[in-house]
Amino acid sequence: MLAHFLALAAAPLLAAAQITITQPSAALWWVDNSVNTLAWTQGTGTNPSEFTVMLANNDTSLLADRVAIFAIAYAYQYSLTVPATQWQAGTGYTIQITDTLNTSHIYSTSDTFELKAYGSAYPTNVATSASVTGSASGSGSAAGSATGSSAAAASSTAAKSGAGNKAASVVAVAAAGALAYVMA
Repeated sequence: MLAHFLALAAAPLLAAAQITITQPSAALWWVDNSVNTLAWTQGTGTNPSEFTVMLANNDTSLLADRVAIFAIAYAYQYSLTVPATQWQAGTGYTIQITDTLNTSHIYSTSDTFELKAYGSAYPTNVATSASVTGSASGSGSAAGSATGSSAAAASSTAAKSGAGNKAASVVAVAAAGALAYVMA
């Protein structure tokens, strides 16, 4: 009976944990006192529309207590640029996505990652910038190029949609621009 009650009580917490933090991670570390990237994906189901982002580390010699990096972040953003902040370089850091009104209610926790010393190199597989160009003409044709598979796919889809389809052209250029904004 008690186990059934606990399972039912935990169900909303499991349903809310649909946000997966993809960066930072063990392979995508952060660099101290430098601009870093926080990125996440959302699964299907119930997701919070806004949340608080906390930096945590169980080693109190590195971080005495959890620190709010963003008091309110919006789930639709999918990534945020973390301004250069001075923390203690070390291992065992995690990012926690929490309820904005009750930060002890944790929706998601990242894998542990390292915060490398200032001046360290970033991982080689991190996208640090994007370059996007695109155009749309009145005839409905579209041309676009982007660094990033989503923008390139959107541009390609628009170009294949046929003449006279101005909306698809505009969507392709907008998608490419949105990717550049998110990755910048």
